[in-house]
Amino acid sequence: MQPNETPGASPLKRARTDNVPTTPSGRPSKRSKRDPATPQKWEAQIAQAIAKAREKELREAFVATAPVASTSSEAPSSSQASAGLSQSSSAPAGVLDTIDEDEQADFWSGTSSPKVEGPSRNADIFATHAEHLASQNEVSNMLREPSLVPKHEEQEEPPQELHHDVTHLSAESEDVLNGVTDAIHKHIQTLERRQAALRRSAQIKDIRIRELEAENRQLRDRQEELNDQIKTMNDTIKIHQQVIKRSYMKPRAGNTAPH
Repeated sequence: MQPNETPGASPLKRARTDNVPTTPSGRPSKRSKRDPATPQKWEAQIAQAIAKAREKELREAFVATAPVASTSSEAPSSSQASAGLSQSSSAPAGVLDTIDEDEQADFWSGTSSPKVEGPSRNADIFATHAEHLASQNEVSNMLREPSLVPKHEEQEEPPQELHHDVTHLSAESEDVLNGVTDAIHKHIQTLERRQAALRRSAQIKDIRIRELEAENRQLRDRQEELNDQIKTMNDTIKIHQQVIKRSYMKPRAGNTAPH
């Protein structure tokens, strides 16, 4: 227990009464309440008042917009909205429960400065709910207006100029495609004619080659015949030479020596 601590006080109150001059009964002295050296106390009180006013305004806006949002399939009903308000205002664990009635009375009397995190947090929660409901109301109102509902059956026709341009471009592309197709067909026909000419030329060459081969065979046969004739003539010449030689070397009667 601290020197300036009162028995049975809460931890929050004990923390706020540390190093604060007190009376013999344990209460903070009036001089400490009026001490101008602690401006943070007044800033906290102002922030507390602003947060409570904002929380009250958002609570009223939340309650006012809850029945309208019930028309949407996703919006909570009025009973659910009021239940949410009671749950939100009933102080989440660790936020508003830490400030008891005595401390709140001390705050409004100016004797203490409780923290501002709890009401500010509740104000943020109500602001989030209000923004969510406002967005749902806006969407539901937009869906109720027939002019904003999209009609899939009705489609805008393209402008006449665009249709004319598309027709003109399609006609030009068709002409270009026809020209390219005709050029390709002509080239194919030219290649086919060249192929036919080459085939005819190849056939002519084959016939000529066969004729030349036949002539070559005839020439070879003639050459063999001539070679045989030449051989026969050579043999005949040799025989005649031997006959002449023998007749020349044979001695005649009455002649002992050749003339």
